[in-house]
Amino acid sequence: MPNPASISVTQPPKAKLGFFTLRKRLCLFFLCGLAIAAWLLTQRALVTLTLHSDTPGTFKIYWAGPGQAYRESRSAAVWIQPRQSRYTLLVGNLRHISRLRIDPLDRPAHLVILQIDIRQAAFQAVHLTAAAAQKTLKPLRQVKHLAFQPGRIDIALDGPDPQIEVHVRPLLMPRSWTATAVQILLAAVLLGLLMELATHVPRHFDYIPGLMFFVLALILAMAFVSRFNMHPDEYVHVQAGAYYEAHWLPPSICQPGTERSYSVHGVSRLNSFEIAYFFAGRFASLLRPLPLPDYLRLRLFNILLFGLLLWMCLTGRQRLLYLPLLVSPQVWYIFSYFNSDAFSFFICFVVGRQLIEEDSLLKRFFQNQPPPGLFLRGLAGGALLLAMLPLLKLNFYFFSLYACLYLLIKLYENRFLISGQAFKRAAVLAAAALFLLGGRYGVDVYRNGFNRQAKLTACRNKLARPKFKPDTPLKDQYFGLNLRRKGTTVKQMFDRYGWGRVSFQSTFGVYGYMALYGSKAYYDMIRGLAIAFGALLVFTALWRTDLATRLHLANSVLCALLLLAAAFWNSWNVDLQNQGRYFLPIFAMAAFLLVQTEPRIQRGLLNLLVAGMFLLSTYSFLCYGLGRIPKIG
Repeated sequence: MPNPASISVTQPPKAKLGFFTLRKRLCLFFLCGLAIAAWLLTQRALVTLTLHSDTPGTFKIYWAGPGQAYRESRSAAVWIQPRQSRYTLLVGNLRHISRLRIDPLDRPAHLVILQIDIRQAAFQAVHLTAAAAQKTLKPLRQVKHLAFQPGRIDIALDGPDPQIEVHVRPLLMPRSWTATAVQILLAAVLLGLLMELATHVPRHFDYIPGLMFFVLALILAMAFVSRFNMHPDEYVHVQAGAYYEAHWLPPSICQPGTERSYSVHGVSRLNSFEIAYFFAGRFASLLRPLPLPDYLRLRLFNILLFGLLLWMCLTGRQRLLYLPLLVSPQVWYIFSYFNSDAFSFFICFVVGRQLIEEDSLLKRFFQNQPPPGLFLRGLAGGALLLAMLPLLKLNFYFFSLYACLYLLIKLYENRFLISGQAFKRAAVLAAAALFLLGGRYGVDVYRNGFNRQAKLTACRNKLARPKFKPDTPLKDQYFGLNLRRKGTTVKQMFDRYGWGRVSFQSTFGVYGYMALYGSKAYYDMIRGLAIAFGALLVFTALWRTDLATRLHLANSVLCALLLLAAAFWNSWNVDLQNQGRYFLPIFAMAAFLLVQTEPRIQRGLLNLLVAGMFLLSTYSFLCYGLGRIPKIG
């Protein structure tokens, strides 16, 4: 019989509470909510506009303190339209504002302003009515008529940049601090609870397809209610897609009957090598029996692409790959109208699934003895996918570079050990892709010969608007063309033309023809969350990781910087196009990096950041996009 003293009783290990216990986490989130609520309620003023306009456009307010000049960084804008009369926007802190500059509309129009109210905690409300503003309102430029009638201000504008200045003298109300404190505390409690809920979403990212389904509903709403050509260049995208409803081969340059597909620049998407229009046109031809307008049939193609992304997320094992689809409304926006960006972006995630998922068709193609049917499907699908990479939008070439470097890093992880059989299959796959690609370029040579560039230039001189023709003298060209040759410096690109600011804003929510912007507060908040999101990725990839993980990070950073540099160079040397949709490949690169760092990433913090960005993105899409876009009917 064993000695009882010799028997050791193993106690179950005590659960480690860690630093973020429930009580500490709630306190932390309450303090964060307190800071956010205090900033929103005490450092920003809410402007309420009541007006009528006979023309849609952008209403803008600049603010400045004593001795300050008006700047874009101190401005807020809202899209106004004839059928709506009440608008709101956030401006700066009334404590530091002594005058406002109102840019009533960015085009000739007639407005009737009934009242402008400015409110901020601890300040008396400022009411700019006709009677109150008569002594302080002063037209600066391009105001044809300004009349103060009982209860209204009539304004006639005769230029694209009208300006009216008004001096304000906000007065403090010391006794209002008690009510303000109660509002801040209530807002802090609400924000704290939202943050606590965000940290308790499923830890295996099962929430991603659910949120994607919600996004799909938003995309459908935008596609069906927004008018045709209320989105960037949709009219030329639709003309290019509609051509392939009746044709299988691309047209020659400047072919008669394709004139409507040319933009004001004298450029047609039919003359590019993008394959998106072919697939969209063939899809739209299947829907021709339905009583739908051309543009809506083509919009449904992009909606189908997002639906396929949702299906890929539901059926795949790496749901984290699709998380970047949730953090920016600009991503959702490109799927809600017809363009070629959505198709290129979709292909990035198809490539991601094939390279990352263990049971993907491409990986099974490289198995030792795949069944004949699987081998043929892998060869056909892999060759088609590989051939499409050079047939995407030019900015997505940087994703192709990223994918190539990704494969090299994976080979490094495998010590560059590759079997002879796998090498032969890769060679067969590459040969098949080159055959398909050669066929596409061969058709172009058959149509246009070998002097393609000369024909494109001649076509531009024939069909472009006068200010956009290549032969137009430099001084008479459109202001955004050839800025470097016109003497614009790098500093002026950022200061005068706001390249960095507008590029960021249009990466996280600008709608219409770059006309529907969110508030400065929205962009400030989404910028902070985006920086924190990027910092979390970088820290996770660097802290106590192996060389391969750091190489994946270096690959992402390098290709992203090259894309940003190329976009800036194009805006400076060719055409000012500071649009965030050109940076979509960076979201796909971030998706790859997320999968590589998944075992080490702090999931609670990641979920919290994604929840914040998703809520802000939903707010932007609903209020600034869907709420203000001109609608059918």
